Amino acid sequence: MALETAVTQQVAVEAIREAKNAIAASTLDVDEVNELMDENQELIQEQQEVSDALASSATVDNIMNDDELMKELDDIEQDQLAESMGHIPDVPALPDLSIPALPSMPQVPTTTPAAASATANELDADAAALADLEGLMDMGGAVAM
Repeated sequence: MALETAVTQQVAVEAIREAKNAIAASTLDVDEVNELMDENQELIQEQQEVSDALASSATVDNIMNDDELMKELDDIEQDQLAESMGHIPDVPALPDLSIPALPSMPQVPTTTPAAASATANELDADAAALADLEGLMDMGGAVAM
């Protein structure tokens, strides 16, 4: 407030200085100068009243604390959110995404096919031939050493 008052006073002094220069440059009578000075004084008084009014309204009692300000901000945000939610366009319905029924599958065979079935004797004969072959390979390996 002191800065505003100082600026206002500086403006007023400049106005008086300009008025003085204008009076010196022109031929005004004393009554006109007195009237100008009175008007300047009234303007200064009005400015002081405005400064006083602003200073009195900014007391600690009138200033909101942080909690009150945050609550007011939250209220404003909630109001804006509620307002914006009211303007959400309708979402079009989704197309039918269900999976069509699968075609019927053939039955899984429960028996072993005739060509793939081998008798126990054939398996034993194959195992014996493999054992003989492995034995021959071991002998050949021992000779080579």
